[in-house]
Amino acid sequence: MESIVPELIHDPETARRIARVLLKHIRPRNRDEAREILEGRLGVYVTRKESLDQEIDSYFN
Repeated sequence: MESIVPELIHDPETARRIARVLLKHIRPRNRDEAREILEGRLGVYVTRKESLDQEIDSYFN
């Protein structure tokens, strides 16, 4: 099975889709908890953190 890590590093839309699924399943209580979760799970693999912030904004709005 091929790794998705290279795609995560270069594609903000892929990172957003994965973040969306994580947020939907984990259901954080607030933005800080959501950011902590996503940074812990995806932060190492994502070069543009703005995509994670955009997904957090979308989740809570």
